[in-house]
Amino acid sequence: MRWTQTSSGHTIHDLRHYAASTWLRAGIPVHQVAKWLGHANPATTLRVYAHVLGEGQDIAAIRHLDAQRPAHTAYIDDSFGTNLGTVDRNEGPSLN
Repeated sequence: MRWTQTSSGHTIHDLRHYAASTWLRAGIPVHQVAKWLGHANPATTLRVYAHVLGEGQDIAAIRHLDAQRPAHTAYIDDSFGTNLGTVDRNEGPSLN
């Protein structure tokens, strides 16, 4: 079988990029991934795959922010002190 018959339009480069991204997401050190990809310098790997390494940081930051939200219902007030509704952490906004 030929690659073109089984690839559904994907290239070998797509497969390489997917593999490298998966390895980095799994925590394989950048220098090891660089070696597997044949990059002479891990900086090349970092330049190409920096977006993958940032994904974990983004997810961790969002989880951290979510954990900081109060567990109780909070009131939403406008600048005049008028109650505009409530926000339930589990259900989202509701208007009174």
